[in-house]
Amino acid sequence: KYPVTNAQFELFVKETGYTTRAEKEGGWSPEKAGYAEGFFWRQPLGEKSSIADKLDHPVVQVSREDALAFCAWLEPLCGSELPGFKPSLPSEVEWEKAARGEYGNIWPWGNEFDPQRCNFAESTGKGTTTVGAFSPRGDSPYGAADMAGNVWEWTRSIHRSYPYDPSDGREDASIQDQPFVLRGGAFNLNRQSVRCASRGGDSPGDRNSLMGFRVVLLPI
Repeated sequence: KYPVTNAQFELFVKETGYTTRAEKEGGWSPEKAGYAEGFFWRQPLGEKSSIADKLDHPVVQVSREDALAFCAWLEPLCGSELPGFKPSLPSEVEWEKAARGEYGNIWPWGNEFDPQRCNFAESTGKGTTTVGAFSPRGDSPYGAADMAGNVWEWTRSIHRSYPYDPSDGREDASIQDQPFVLRGGAFNLNRQSVRCASRGGDSPGDRNSLMGFRVVLLPI
């Protein structure tokens, strides 16, 4: 229903000792317009920043490989609590269906834009907000929150042009060295860029303060 939060990611790190790509190689620094030490999920905007008062905000400065590691950590839990399912990143069409609903809404709540229903440049525009801060008025028809704005979300789909063709290799899990799709837009973007159809693409190791992820359960 929500993007993965700082609190959830912190629990994953504490239990596994996992080290993110940004911790090892630096996270994205807007000032340097490049990767720099001191920018990672605990300090998304550098050494002077903290998640201490943002534990219920979406985790950022995480690469796609970090997101997949989180999903792998959840798998044993799903095996015992939800047999028959496994955690994963959503494909971009699964993400879009969850966002648009049965009738293909332009924004999760409908076809008329409302600046009070999401975190984007014209509402807050200054950073992430608590997950579900715009619920239920900003939720999708299926009850998914924060699918417009707040943070871009990694998917498991390779970034290729539309129309969508699942047989063209874009869902080949063995391929890990091509750009992958991100969906949803982020807090610094305009209303057009937080439409349900908006899509971006980045290398799987990329990370910055605009990127997060959510988890889907797939039938085994």
